[in-house]
Amino acid sequence: MTMTRNILFSALALLLAACAIPAKSIKLYRLTPLADNPVETSTSMVVAVERLQAPAALDTPRIALTCYAIDFDYFAGPEWVDNAPAMLQRLIIESLDGSNGMVAIDAHGTTAIPDERLRLDLRTFQAEYGKDREAPTAHVRLSVKRLDPKTMAILDSRTFDARIPASANTQRAIVEAFNSATTEVLDNLRNFATLKTP
Repeated sequence: MTMTRNILFSALALLLAACAIPAKSIKLYRLTPLADNPVETSTSMVVAVERLQAPAALDTPRIALTCYAIDFDYFAGPEWVDNAPAMLQRLIIESLDGSNGMVAIDAHGTTAIPDERLRLDLRTFQAEYGKDREAPTAHVRLSVKRLDPKTMAILDSRTFDARIPASANTQRAIVEAFNSATTEVLDNLRNFATLKTP
């Protein structure tokens, strides 16, 4: 009876010890907005940025990768700080706000009437490995439409595409390639958003 009791106590102690071991934390990564580009102007344009539309496979904090044209997967450990569309929307707002007198706001949850709306479609946001399986290329592709907020008519539209090879097949190098590709897309988007519509 005493031996059975000791075994039970030992098992309970092991269980409690296991519960006290913290789970392995997930490494989180974020991307950076464009640097400020202030321009002195007497007028300002309010632009409402909609949440990015994206396929379900990209609407996640997991970092996507492909090895072949028909394959799609995710890295096992690292993740973005938020779902990719939400993270990129914040980056776009931060990058546009204050640029060339522009005021950028979230299109949802506001009663302000903007001068324009931006509708964005995230087409590609993944690390692409070639046949050699060495360091991948970060690929970001974003479709943008400028809309009249009163009629929702399309004023202009563009698609921006950037591919940046990672310097090594490591988490940090791959995320840095994502950051560079995203910066290129954001820069083109900011130039497009500040153009006068036809």
